[in-house]
Amino acid sequence: MPRERSCILRAYRGHFSTKSRHYSTTLSDPRQARAGHRAEQARLVLGLPDPADGKMLTVSEWRYAGSGHRHGEPFWAELAR
Repeated sequence: MPRERSCILRAYRGHFSTKSRHYSTTLSDPRQARAGHRAEQARLVLGLPDPADGKMLTVSEWRYAGSGHRHGEPFWAELAR
């Protein structure tokens, strides 16, 4: 019997991986914690400052690269239409 069908027959209204309504957590909470931990590890490896300190300096420079298609690009633009 497929899992979905057996859950319906047992009147189970939660996600199949949750334990109980009192114990369960959304799956996005652990995913978000894991992503934050990995970002912190990457920041330490790269030697970047902590964004919570408020000492982060963003330096960027924009340069005009032209408009329209470059050589050979009109062909691909027409092909994509």
